[in-house]
Amino acid sequence: MSLVSKQWQFIKDLKKLIDYIEKSGYIVTGGELWRHPYMQEYYLKTGRSKTMHSQHLKRLAIDLNFFRPARHGESASVFIEGKPFVLTWNISDIEQFGRFWESLSPDNRWGGNFNSFKDVPHFEKK
Repeated sequence: MSLVSKQWQFIKDLKKLIDYIEKSGYIVTGGELWRHPYMQEYYLKTGRSKTMHSQHLKRLAIDLNFFRPARHGESASVFIEGKPFVLTWNISDIEQFGRFWESLSPDNRWGGNFNSFKDVPHFEKK
């Protein structure tokens, strides 16, 4: 399969994930999709990555910013359509989305399931 074909499949699965996130009552915004090799090298040197073979280099990975509904008495990070939301990177808040992502294709991997380095907001296609 060509790189462009893989990227297209990745984007189609990403659309399904975003629809699922929205139906679950969460809000999500885009983080990093493509990463320049110089930035990957910097992340490796500073411990923010463990590899120079990131799928971000091929536009086959994205880091997402998750906002869950604020709980009673909790300070909101942002209000969307008048409703309070809180930015979260908590694995227990995002795990359901990781499971959904991986269920879409055997080639999809969620960073929260990485063994050596948990990367909760990371979603990729091999």
